[in-house]
Amino acid sequence: MEMTAKTIGAVPDGLAAHLNPDNIPGLVVTNNRLLAGNLVLLLAFICALAYGIAVTVMAKNNEKLIYVKLAPDGTWFIDTRFAHKDETDFFPATIDHMLSNYVTRRFREDPATVRNDYGFALVLMDQALARHFKSPSGFDAAGRAARIRACSGCDTREVEVRNIYHFDMDRLAGGNPDDASYRTNVYINEILRSAADHSVLETRRTIVTLRWRLTPRAALSRDRNVLMANPIGLKIIEEKVLNDPA
Repeated sequence: MEMTAKTIGAVPDGLAAHLNPDNIPGLVVTNNRLLAGNLVLLLAFICALAYGIAVTVMAKNNEKLIYVKLAPDGTWFIDTRFAHKDETDFFPATIDHMLSNYVTRRFREDPATVRNDYGFALVLMDQALARHFKSPSGFDAAGRAARIRACSGCDTREVEVRNIYHFDMDRLAGGNPDDASYRTNVYINEILRSAADHSVLETRRTIVTLRWRLTPRAALSRDRNVLMANPIGLKIIEEKVLNDPA
């Protein structure tokens, strides 16, 4: 058997062809192209990563302005597209509208609406009054609503607002109210109707005396549902029901 001796350190034939001086310029060009391509891919990856991080940060910090458009007739709606020139502080009619809604839904007793009525009233209550309204040892709103809903054959109580009188309405002039409280008398008719034929059984004239305040604009809720129910942050602090002697 013959053994072919190879010189230690000899360059293989295939590699030797590549190391041919005539091939070196082509190899350099190829390597440069590969390097440039890798750099482009790396740059694209870095840009994509930076964009992803930026989008995540923007999503976390995004704050959409919600504008509450108040109409002179006391109604309102909300949007995100109003220009600054369209913003309105508030109208006295808006306050009247909200106080009227509050008293109507707070004191109405109807199995079909009591759950939503008490929920609406709760949104307009200040913290201390809300605690008393919900507490089992206070008004017990949940328990009372359950009893009213369970009694489909019971008489219902409607509320009709007759008049609204503000003790301190002059302090609201100028459209920039502070944290001071205001007092209002809401004159109502409480109408008891028969569950059998919806006829009027009794009408009682009462006065609901309210003490309320307006939440500073910076502290208004950004929850769209809350703004729909309470766009100016009106909060009822105290309420009393009195017989109307008139």
